[in-house]
Amino acid sequence: MAVAVRHWSPDDAWQLKAYRHSYSAVHFIKQRIMSTGARTEGVLGAVIVLAFGASLERDDVVWNIHIIGLAHMIKDRKSRANPPPLDSVNAIFDFPRVYHERILEALIACDDQRILRIKRICDSAIQLQKTIESHHQHQFDPTMVARKIEEPLSQLHYEVRALGAVDDVYVQATARAIELVLYLLWPSRSGAYLTLLAGELKEAISRFPIKGCSYMNLTSFPLMIGAIAAEEDSLPRMWFVDRLAREVRALQLRGWNRPLSLLQNKYNNNKSSLMERFQALWCELYYVANELKD
Repeated sequence: MAVAVRHWSPDDAWQLKAYRHSYSAVHFIKQRIMSTGARTEGVLGAVIVLAFGASLERDDVVWNIHIIGLAHMIKDRKSRANPPPLDSVNAIFDFPRVYHERILEALIACDDQRILRIKRICDSAIQLQKTIESHHQHQFDPTMVARKIEEPLSQLHYEVRALGAVDDVYVQATARAIELVLYLLWPSRSGAYLTLLAGELKEAISRFPIKGCSYMNLTSFPLMIGAIAAEEDSLPRMWFVDRLAREVRALQLRGWNRPLSLLQNKYNNNKSSLMERFQALWCELYYVANELKD
C-alpha cells in the first residue's frame, strides 16, 4: 500500500497517506522478522515491494537496506519458493529494481541454477555492451572485432537460445529479451526476424501469472526492448507501445504529468545508439498516450 499510494498521485494528501502506510509496513515487517514465522512469502513480497519503491525514489541507502534484508530472508528460506528471475534485463541497462549481487548469491546458494545461468549471461552481455561501445568510439581492426565481439557474441547467442528452452515463462521472457538486446547491440538479422522474436517475447509476457503495476511496466526494459526491436506498424510493436502508453496515460490522469522522467533523467547524458532509440520511444509514448481516450 505504501508504494502504491505514494505513486498514485503527487497530491500532498496521498503522500501523507503513503508515509503512514510506509511506517506501518516497516513496523509490521520488523515484528515478523523477530517472530518464528518471519520468512513467509507475504513478508518476502512486502520487502520486495519496498525495495522496488526505494528504486523508484532513487534512494540508494534505503534500497540497499531492503536488498540486504531480502537476501538474508532468501537464505533463511533455503529450499522454499523464491522470487522468479525478474529484473535481470534491467540490470544490463543499469536500472535494477531488485536485482543485486547479494540477492543473486542468496538464490544461487539455494541451488537455483536458473539464476546462475541468467547471471552469467547478463554479466557477459554487460561486458559485451561496453566492448561494442568502445569499438564504436575507437574502431577496432577486423581481428580484434572477431576476437572481442563476434566470438563472445556467438557464444552468448547459443547460451541464450538454450536458456529459452527452460520450462518457465519468466525465464523464457528473459531469454527472448536478452536475445533481442544482443541483436540490437550488434545487428546481424533482418527486421522481420527481430519482429518474430519480439512476438515471442510478447507471448511469454502475456502468460505471466501475475500482472505488473503501472510503474513496474513503465520501468520494464523487456517491454521497451520489444517496442524498439519490432518493425514499425507490426502487431508486436503496436502491442508493446500500446501497453506502455496506457500506463503513461493512467499515471498522467492521476497527476503525474511526465511519468517517464524517472528514466529520461537517468539517461539524459547517455549518447549510445541503443539508448537514443529508447529516448525516442519515450517521446513517442507521450504522444501516443495523449491520443488515447480517457
